[in-house]
Amino acid sequence: MCNRHLAEFAGRGADTTDETNQADEEQSGRRKLCVPVAVNEVIADVDAFFSGKPPESRGLKNWNSAIAVEGYFSLLPHDAMKKGCHCLKCKALWNRDNPKGLVSDLVWGYVARIGEAMKDKHPGKRVVCLAYNKYRAPPAGVTLPDNVIPAPTALHMCSERKGRAG
Repeated sequence: MCNRHLAEFAGRGADTTDETNQADEEQSGRRKLCVPVAVNEVIADVDAFFSGKPPESRGLKNWNSAIAVEGYFSLLPHDAMKKGCHCLKCKALWNRDNPKGLVSDLVWGYVARIGEAMKDKHPGKRVVCLAYNKYRAPPAGVTLPDNVIPAPTALHMCSERKGRAG
């Protein structure tokens, strides 16, 4: 979920917990990519932006230009996201054999769901996300729709060329 949505959900009263939620320090302050109401809120926000609706229609103060600009909407998760949620549903998607893609299926599965929801309704519009941190490797079990643009990050590419792992 993009940084802005993490902060906004609590203020909008969205319940982003479920019966498998396991509170821990790593999860504290973040929302889960697996909870349908959270995903539906993001779908509604992206749809409103692509439809030209004002941010107030979604309870937001503005459309942050670092996230939403002229036909593009970023779904980059919070920088602090290392493993995502620790519920059983999300942990089942972790790829423990690939540290560069530990949560690739989780993050890119979320991005793909948003992309699929926008694909037919908003042709020519794109959802974007950086391939970053523990989701920089291609997902093993997710096919991205053609309106999703994954972008590699130079930071990790440079570190890996110099032989640094992780």
